[in-house]
Amino acid sequence: MKTLILTLMLLTWAAMAHASSDVTLIWDPVTDQDLAAYRLYKSDQPGTYPSQPVITIPAGTEIVMIEVDDGTWYFVLTAIDHSGNESGPSNEVTTGDLDTFPPGVPGMLRTKSIRKTPSL
Repeated sequence: MKTLILTLMLLTWAAMAHASSDVTLIWDPVTDQDLAAYRLYKSDQPGTYPSQPVITIPAGTEIVMIEVDDGTWYFVLTAIDHSGNESGPSNEVTTGDLDTFPPGVPGMLRTKSIRKTPSL
């Protein structure tokens, strides 16, 4: 029983330690008549992307990436037509552009005065 409780505690801690965020990406639409879809690429290094997209988006100009691991990620978007031709990549955006950092730590905390409460 103790082993089971310890295992559950460790699993809970591991789940809490794995932080993630939802990331919403938006873009201006491609107006070509034969637009088939968009392809979204994601990388942990700027300017370097895998050959396979994270997702192919059939329509729209916005996507919410659910539970993206915290950290700095880089994204580019391409457009594809019905013949399978793929455009060059969009500008690169990064989750590092978001303000995900807490404010600075407050300065020195001190007591200014202490007033004793009379005892009854």
